[in-house]
Amino acid sequence: MLYRMDIHKGIPSDGQKEEPVIMINSSIKDIYVYLRRTVLCLSVFLFIGLVLVPPRIISATTDEGLSFRDKPLIIKKIAFLPLDNLSANPRAGKVVTEAIKGKLREKGWLFIADDREVERFLAKRRIRYTGAITRVVAREMGKVLGVDAVMVGSINLFSEKKDDVVLGVTVRLVSTLDGSILWSDNLSYTGRDFEGILGLGIIKNMDTLASVLAENLMGSVPVNYFVEGKGLSPFEIEWMNTAPSVGKGGEKIRVVIKVLSITEEPERIKVVLGDKETFLSRDEGNVYEGFIEAPEEEGLYTVDVIAFDRTTKPYTFSAVGEIRVDTTPPDVTVTLNRDVFAPRKKGFVTFIPRLNNYDDVDEWTIEILNEQGKVVRSDKGYGKLPRGLIWKGESNSFHIMGDGEYTYRFRVKDLAGNETTVTGKVKIKNKPPDIKVNIEVDENKIIFILDKDKEEKIESWKFSLLNKKGKVIRAMEGKGELPPRVEIDMDEGFDINKMAFSITATDVAGNPFTLRKSIPSVLFKKTPFARLKKKNQFVEDF
Repeated sequence: MLYRMDIHKGIPSDGQKEEPVIMINSSIKDIYVYLRRTVLCLSVFLFIGLVLVPPRIISATTDEGLSFRDKPLIIKKIAFLPLDNLSANPRAGKVVTEAIKGKLREKGWLFIADDREVERFLAKRRIRYTGAITRVVAREMGKVLGVDAVMVGSINLFSEKKDDVVLGVTVRLVSTLDGSILWSDNLSYTGRDFEGILGLGIIKNMDTLASVLAENLMGSVPVNYFVEGKGLSPFEIEWMNTAPSVGKGGEKIRVVIKVLSITEEPERIKVVLGDKETFLSRDEGNVYEGFIEAPEEEGLYTVDVIAFDRTTKPYTFSAVGEIRVDTTPPDVTVTLNRDVFAPRKKGFVTFIPRLNNYDDVDEWTIEILNEQGKVVRSDKGYGKLPRGLIWKGESNSFHIMGDGEYTYRFRVKDLAGNETTVTGKVKIKNKPPDIKVNIEVDENKIIFILDKDKEEKIESWKFSLLNKKGKVIRAMEGKGELPPRVEIDMDEGFDINKMAFSITATDVAGNPFTLRKSIPSVLFKKTPFARLKKKNQFVEDF
């Protein structure tokens, strides 16, 4: 039987015009070809959908094995961690969390009965930042809390100003099977985003805006996921401690590792540091420890861990920790604000240490030694060098030390044990300077000769010539060393018999010196039998 489908106009015999009719004249073979093409097209579309738009993939493990593939994972129970509140509004956390939880419940997801279980978990592990979690924490939460995933996120915007509300949230769903991110999204709304005709529809209430945002945000969360087979470790390295973390080349480094068992416990654990490796022995509570030798060459080295399961299959955890080898001692200098001081005049010396290279200081000590080499004052500290150390001339028993020269010794040790010592001298001087004055008269000049011990160091001085009423008629002053002599011209009417002089000086320790005498008293003491001939002349003997 043959069929053909044609559209044509039929003309009846009576001459009446007839409506178009459809005539079917086609073969079964044509229909078969048409159906094959249709099925082929549908197959191509399906292939494109599966290949170019793949389903969400996660990795998973089972108690029986560490890999299985193409099995659906349905999220039924999650842990909701406190959202990281970046808005600084204390109300934000509660409003947004309740809105999101409400929408997730509508999806049929079950939650941990008591959020205090989550809080206890975070507190026990001292986790404060909940905006993101590590793979180890995610897998441990899956084991301890019995959840399929963990929802974390942050509140980026939360503003309530009269009728203007703004809200922005970022949320991620993290698998507790392998710590991967299953889903992530962020959304921001203002109340005016919903404004319609004539200004209607504006949301002015934050609770309402949070509900709308949560509905749109959670509406995109898939419930079903496909699992791709992937070899996951049946355990995780929870933490590693090394002591010391900075050491010398060839030094023995103690390594302690805490293992988190997911589906089984490791049979053996080995650590690798540079070209060195060693197996650790097991202690209590899934803790493994042992010693490994640090490389000789200075540098930063990562510590890898290789754990073996019950079938001796190795699982490598790269760069779990790091150790720095340091063979260079600290480069330290010490400067003093003064090297001579007078404790009895409330003087002090400040030691200012400085670290000139990058180094981690472990501890420092300072010692003051007397001339016999005995330590009379000491102090010590740990970590960063002090900005300055003040010594007021006291001993360890808080007695003022006597005059003399003292040695300071400043020692610095870094974390690797490399040590540097800086030494220097400081002097205590409580005794004021002793300045002697002699006077000579040469024609029309009067000369004051100033004499002191050569070891005395003067910081400042002032010389004054006074009349009989004590008024200054000549003066000069200076910084630094005292001049050996001062010459003053005697003008007309200059009566030295009725004049006096004064000299003041301060040494570098801050001790003051003052001397005031009449000119004749000094001259007569020098020449006891001299007598005055005229106002400005002396007769040496008679």
